[in-house]
Parts: sequence; structure tokens; C-alpha cells
Amino acid sequence: MIDHRHHFDDQAAEWDNDPKKIERARRTAQLIVDTVQPQGNGRVFEFGAGTGLVSQFLAPYVGQLTLADNSHGMREVIAGKIDAGVLDGAELSDSDLVGGKLPDEKYDLVVASLVLHHVANVPALLTSFASILASGGVACIIELDDAGGKFHAHIDHYDAHDGFKRDEFEQSLRDAGFAEVQFHDVGKIEREDGEYSLFLANAFTS
Repeated sequence: MIDHRHHFDDQAAEWDNDPKKIERARRTAQLIVDTVQPQGNGRVFEFGAGTGLVSQFLAPYVGQLTLADNSHGMREVIAGKIDAGVLDGAELSDSDLVGGKLPDEKYDLVVASLVLHHVANVPALLTSFASILASGGVACIIELDDAGGKFHAHIDHYDAHDGFKRDEFEQSLRDAGFAEVQFHDVGKIEREDGEYSLFLANAFTS
């Protein structure tokens, strides 16, 4: 992963104070529930979980939650939520899906919300997603539509992805071993410099 962890370390303590982030996480979780209809005992792995907001909203609809994030600050917030019972029974994982350090367990659902545009080697990560999913599992990936370089223009020397073209992203998912891909519109991120549309890609294993 391109190392933006210090940026997120600095933001972690205040992350959940932004109502827009909370509402986006709620809507994201609800769209996943509506489109995938997870079983109540499904095992979920959230990659790049941040403070665990999406998992919090998914919790009533799934079983065991496992969260991973490479930001120390975000992991501290997640650990605090687990201790406080906000993420009751959830586990914090040390797995590194980008580096190939995969968990032994298989999951029914892998969730990644606005994370992949920070990852240099997206194809390798998608292959890791496919490999940790059980048969019939689904990867639910929320990402930016291609923004033509605008979304991260305010960040000096930004060297990751500025969103994705849906047809190219679907091909990457199929190349990683997924059998079917469905796209759903997730709304927009509104900023002073414009609106940026988001998609949910549900990628199904065979």
C-alpha cells in the first residue's frame, strides 16, 4: 500500500466527529445489505476499516467481524470501540493483504470502502480478496469513479489512483478470479471544488 498511514494517524481521533462520514458509512452499509442480503451469521473482513464505521452499521446483519487497517491511529480507535462494546465481539487483524500476509480463515464478505485508490498494486489486492473468500463469497468495494486527476489535486505528489473507470475495474476483478461483478451507484462526495460520484462493486466468487 502507498504509505498514507501518517495522514490517517493524524485524523483518527477526530474521524467520527464528521457527520458526513458517519452518514456515508451508514448509507454504504445499507446498500451492501440491500444488494448482497448477507446471512446473519456471515463472516466479514473489512480491509482498510478506518475507525470501523461501516462495520458498525453492518454488525446487526452479519456474524463475526474482523477489521484491518495499517494506520496505528485508526487501529487504536477500533480497539477502543471493541473494548467499549461498540464493535462487540469484533477482532482486529494484523493481516497484510497487500503484502500477501493473508489470514488463515475464510470469509463470506470482504468490505473495502474508499481504500483501493490508496493502494499501488490493486490487482494483487483483488487477488488477495478472492483468495480469502469462501465459496459463494462476495467482495463489496466502494470507490470513486475516475475523477480525471481532480479529486486528489490538492495533495502534493499524490501517486495513487484518482478513482477508477468501471469497465476497467470490472476487468481487474475478473482477472483476479471473480465470476460476476455488479455495480451500484452510491451517491456523491460533495466538496467546494465539485461533486465526485461513488460506486459499489459487488464481486462474487463462483
